Amino acid sequence: MAVKFHSSQCRALAQKISEYLDGEVDLQTRRLIQRHLKDCLQCRTCLAMLQRSRELLRLLTQEQVPKTLRKKLEKLTASGRMTC
Repeated sequence: MAVKFHSSQCRALAQKISEYLDGEVDLQTRRLIQRHLKDCLQCRTCLAMLQRSRELLRLLTQEQVPKTLRKKLEKLTASGRMTC
């Protein structure tokens, strides 16, 4: 589903939202984003959805592939019979 942003500020924020959440934007950019979020329900909603998605992903456990399956996959990949 594509999100339609109602302003150029919204589009600019969307390009920086992950960096913002990771604390990777400079202070000036952080302040601009925070100011925009105060006034824009759509962007606050997008931010909340992204934060919730990240939280849910952290809850997933990483399962180990059984050794026999891993060996079979390695053989298929090495033989060229299995490609992406």
